[in-house]
Amino acid sequence: MYWLLRLNKAVLIGSTLVIILSLVAALAPYIAPYDPTEMHPLDRFSGPSAKYLLGTDFYGRDILSRIIYGLRTSLQISFLSVLLAALWGGSLGVLAGYFPWLDNLIMRVMDVMFAFPVLLLAITIVAILGPGEFSAILAIAIVYVPIFSRVARGPTLAVREETYVEAAQALGASHWRIIAKHILPNISVPIFVQLTVQLASAIIFESALSFLGLGTQPPLPSLGLMVSEGRPYLEISPWSTVFPGVAIALVVLGFNLLGDGLQQALNPQLRRRGG
Repeated sequence: MYWLLRLNKAVLIGSTLVIILSLVAALAPYIAPYDPTEMHPLDRFSGPSAKYLLGTDFYGRDILSRIIYGLRTSLQISFLSVLLAALWGGSLGVLAGYFPWLDNLIMRVMDVMFAFPVLLLAITIVAILGPGEFSAILAIAIVYVPIFSRVARGPTLAVREETYVEAAQALGASHWRIIAKHILPNISVPIFVQLTVQLASAIIFESALSFLGLGTQPPLPSLGLMVSEGRPYLEISPWSTVFPGVAIALVVLGFNLLGDGLQQALNPQLRRRGG
């Protein structure tokens, strides 16, 4: 398997981007030139220079420092929300696939959630809970639960019919032991790949919510919030919007390449087509 991942250029490029950006976010307190909330009134709307590599915004805050910390915020919210969605959705999918009497109930609820536009559903949840990072995490997680439930249910249905599962049932193994020992290890790959793919769209969702004022609240930096704050000054200070937008594009590109590459490398059917 390792040589397949090594030969897959999408995995290589995507993982490199993700690792670099994750390290930048993790080391934000050590590599950011300034405090992201520190104002320099005399340097408002300064263009890129030796003092401010990416310029400053309306309040004289360093754009580079805010991007580094904003990247950290966006990644934290996205990781937590997708992990919660994988946990909740994966659990529901396994229960639906393993217990036929639960299948119809759980999947009909998932169908109802699928019927709502995802962004509208997320905005509704945040509007009910109130704006903030916690609300954004919960909203994104709930939106992605149906996706992970579908991804987990299909493989569970297939594994449940395997001979070794029937043998374990005949030997008197409990349902939960069978799920833990036989079901979960055999469905972990598609769930992991889906988790990687959804991280890219979670970044977009978090940026959209922050752009609308429903996610991270000022003065804390967020990439989507920075784009929103710089939009009124686009003509006189384009760097306030363009550079955060480029950061969003890079992190989304990294996770998309990584997810698509993993899907192709770990899926035999896709690998045969590519070959």
